[in-house]
Amino acid sequence: MSFLAFLSFALSAVFVVSGWQKFRGPVSARAAAIDLGIPPELVKSGFYPLCVGEVALAAGLLIKPLHAAAVWLSLGLLIAFTALVTVNLIRATGPRAPASVPAANDRSASAPSPETEF
Repeated sequence: MSFLAFLSFALSAVFVVSGWQKFRGPVSARAAAIDLGIPPELVKSGFYPLCVGEVALAAGLLIKPLHAAAVWLSLGLLIAFTALVTVNLIRATGPRAPASVPAANDRSASAPSPETEF
């Protein structure tokens, strides 16, 4: 097996797992997409086409006549996802911790100091 064939197979597996997990848990997958900053209307209308598209890309990566197109579409999808995550990191937005979870810099919820006796 050549290195490029291995990469195609590995990327295909990533897209199959990604699409399958979205089909298995559509509510949490939609919530995660909205948390990433995708408008809810777009998530609602584009959710199932994205799932089907990911599985189709996975198949296209393994079928010789479709391989070149699938590689370019996969690259575009991965670049779009990376850009979306990057924009959210720059904006410092995204999923927030629930109110019951203390922030990392919250001293009031920190572990007791070594001087504290139990």
